[in-house]
Amino acid sequence: MKTVASCPHDISVEAYDKFQSKWDEAVARGEDPSLRKVLFAAWGTDLVIAGMFKLLWSVCVVFGAFFFVRSLQFHVREHPDWHQDWQGWLLAVCFFVDGYVLGIALQRMSFGCMQVGVKSRAALLNAICRKSFAMSSITKKDASDCVSFVASDLQKVFEGIQEIHYLWTAPVEAMAILIILVCLIEEWALPGWGMVLVIMPLQYLFGYFTIRLKNSNVVNTQERNAFFQELLPAMKLVKYYGWEQFFEEAISDICKRELKIHAKIAVIKTWQVMMVFGAPPMTALIIFAAYEMNVGKISSTLTFPILSLSNILRFPLVVLPEAMRAVSEMLSAFTRIEAFLKMETHGRATLSGPPGVEISNAVLTHPGSGDNSFKLKVPKFSVKPGEVVAVVGRVGAGKSSLIEAILGNMDTIQGTVSCGGRIAYVSQNCWCQNLSLRESILFGSDYDEDRYDEVIQACALELDIQ
Repeated sequence: MKTVASCPHDISVEAYDKFQSKWDEAVARGEDPSLRKVLFAAWGTDLVIAGMFKLLWSVCVVFGAFFFVRSLQFHVREHPDWHQDWQGWLLAVCFFVDGYVLGIALQRMSFGCMQVGVKSRAALLNAICRKSFAMSSITKKDASDCVSFVASDLQKVFEGIQEIHYLWTAPVEAMAILIILVCLIEEWALPGWGMVLVIMPLQYLFGYFTIRLKNSNVVNTQERNAFFQELLPAMKLVKYYGWEQFFEEAISDICKRELKIHAKIAVIKTWQVMMVFGAPPMTALIIFAAYEMNVGKISSTLTFPILSLSNILRFPLVVLPEAMRAVSEMLSAFTRIEAFLKMETHGRATLSGPPGVEISNAVLTHPGSGDNSFKLKVPKFSVKPGEVVAVVGRVGAGKSSLIEAILGNMDTIQGTVSCGGRIAYVSQNCWCQNLSLRESILFGSDYDEDRYDEVIQACALELDIQ
């Protein structure tokens, strides 16, 4: 199977470099970087072009529904201005071209938004990962937030970019349809105006309530994620000490709060759907009733365009609530991600000494932990090349902090810390990828059977894989 090469500007690293350059430019100007402004500076032109295609789509839809349907009706009924055969052929060709341009415009709008969404998501994913890896230490809350960013917030950014143009074109389309209705039947379209002018603000109002409820639920979601982030790795201790009921009640309480909010959102969505599918036929019915009672029998040259326009009116009413939800969640995700990217990063100490470890009269502390935090005091500690050293001590004595100091993850208040050579760290908690055993051991390296067998033997895994 042939592999299709990617364009350079469609590579994740290229997207990140462009994003980072715009972020650095904002910092160089002395500004407080805004994630929205940086992303718009990077790919705003592509997003605006996609918006122009969406506007072209709206024009084609409304124009086709009104002009061509009405003109075809005139031609079929042999209107004095539309009785030539060539005029019918011309209308048919124009209707085809209108539909073709409509489809192209929608495809280009969708593709443009998708491209901007993918690039933004890739750039932010790179930025979050690089930020977290550059931090000398990370709290459980920060770790939970990073997982939430990657699992949820970045997808919300992508979805918000897909829906953003529906947010402003939906009211424009609805207003254009109402103006055309006035041009068709003059003042008898006003009852339909009243119907739409009641429903559109209600849609915005319901969308506002939905946004508020979802934003209030973010706290519960983050609390639940942080809970599981801490609970799952310690499941053995939970089972050993019989703490299942306590944690079950705590998690159930969080889930009940989430479900209560979701129930309110479901009720609001039910009303929105009811209005979306009930408004167009009700609008047409009110217009027909007002015209029939005051003017007389309505002709088919008016009936079909009005029905067509009423049917098109359903689309902006359908997409508006979804667009409001997606864009609001995207803006909330921007706020959380921006706060994380602006966090102060305490860099790791440079490990440039001679091979081995030499610590003398050192007092060390964790970065950003404050004056009253834990301080590691090391009068004398050394490891020479070739030595095997075991560090033992009671719980809380500072064994893990000593390892952090060797890795350069602690600040030196006084004394000297010298560390050099190559360092490898093996955690006491195993980490397996969602891959086969061989792929997890190779970790992306090429397969060497002899080397692989040596690793299996060194790790005493022969009996486990028999």
